[in-house]
Amino acid sequence: MSADEARRANVDSVRAIVAFAARLPRLRRLVHVSGYRVGRQDPLHWSEERRREAYRALGAYEASKVEADAVFQTEAERLGVPWSIVNPASVIGDSVTGESGQYLGLASTLRDLWQGRLAAVPGNARTFVPVVAVDYLARFMALLPLDETAERASYWLLDDDTPALPGLIALVAEHYRVRAPRVRVPVALVKRLPRRLTKADPETLTFLSADRYPTGSARAFAARHGLTMPDTATTIRRWADHLAASRFGDAPADGRRFTGPGGVRTFELGEPAAPTVVLPGLPVNADTWAPVVAALGRARGGAATAARLLAVAASPRWRADLRAELARYPGHVHVVVGSRDPLGPEGRALLDALPRATVTVIPGTGHHPQLTHPEDVAQAVGAWNASPGAPAVSPSGRSARSRG
Repeated sequence: MSADEARRANVDSVRAIVAFAARLPRLRRLVHVSGYRVGRQDPLHWSEERRREAYRALGAYEASKVEADAVFQTEAERLGVPWSIVNPASVIGDSVTGESGQYLGLASTLRDLWQGRLAAVPGNARTFVPVVAVDYLARFMALLPLDETAERASYWLLDDDTPALPGLIALVAEHYRVRAPRVRVPVALVKRLPRRLTKADPETLTFLSADRYPTGSARAFAARHGLTMPDTATTIRRWADHLAASRFGDAPADGRRFTGPGGVRTFELGEPAAPTVVLPGLPVNADTWAPVVAALGRARGGAATAARLLAVAASPRWRADLRAELARYPGHVHVVVGSRDPLGPEGRALLDALPRATVTVIPGTGHHPQLTHPEDVAQAVGAWNASPGAPAVSPSGRSARSRG
C-alpha cells in the first residue's frame, strides 16, 4: 500500500463510521477492532510532521492503523459516541475445529513449513508473534456492549504464553512431522536483503518484535464474565490441521481432516462415520480419490507422508510381512485394477490363496483407475458392497471414505 491508499482504507473509513454511528438513535457501543501493535499512542490530533514520521518509521499499513486508532478515539469523544477498542493479536482458527479463512501472515509461514520451503526463521529466540483463537475473540467482543465498565477502554487480546516464534514453528513442525528450520535470520538483515530473496513483505517485518503487551485489563474483563481462554498450543495444532487439510485455501475445507486410526496420524476426506475406507496406494494421496468419494455418496480419504512410506515400501522384509498379514486375513478382499495394468503372477497367486477375494477389472485404464475412470471405480465398489457376500454397510449401500 501507498500511504494514501492505507489512509483511505483505515483512517478515512474509521472517521466515516464514527460519524455514521453518531446518528444512530439507540447506539449502545461502537467497538473498534484495532491491532496489538497499536493503541498505546497519544490519541491527540496528529500534525503533518508527526504523520510523516510515523509512516516513514512504521510503513504505510501499521502507521495507518496507529493513526486510525487515534482518530477513532478523538472523533468518538468529539461526537459523544460510546466506544470500546479491542487490539487482537494474530487471529488463528477456532479453538475446537481449527477453522479459519485467514491464509496470510502467520498462516503463510506455516504453509512454507508444510511445503518444505521455510529455510530459516526470521528474528531471534525472543521474537514474539502472539495469537488468539477466533472464537475467543468473537465471544469477548460480544460481551463489550453489555458491560458499562468497558466504555472508553482498550483491551489487548492475546495469550501471553504463546511460544516465541521459533518455539511456535517448532511446535507446528513436530505436529506436521517435518523438520523445523534451525537457521535464524535477524530482522535487520531481512530488511536489508532484496525482497526477491527473502519473499518477505516489508509491511510484516515490524510485527517481528520481542515486545510484550498490556493484557491485564483484558484478563480481568474475561474473568469477570467467566470467559476462559482456550489452550493455545492445542488451538495452534488444530488450526495447523485445518490449514493443511484445506491446502492453505486451495481446496474446500468441508469433509477434509486429519485423523489418528490405530495411532497413525493421517489425512482423510469424506464422511467420518462411513463404514468403507479407501486406502490409496503410494505415491498418490487421498485427493486423487476425491471424485470416487463424491460418486459413492458417503465416503472418506487421507494421506500420510508419501516419501517416508515409499522408502519403507522398498524393504523386501516389510513387503513380505504385509503379504503374510494379508494371507492371514479372514475377511473379504476386493481388488480393483485397470486392464492396462493387470495383476502380475505374484499378485494373482496371492489372491488365489485367499478364501474370499474378488477382482474387478476396469477396461481402458492403467495403474490408477480412480484418476481416469472415477465413476467406474465407484460403481465397482458400490456394487460389490451391495452384493450378498460383502460385509455389512450402511442402508444406502454406497459409502466409503478415502484415507492413506
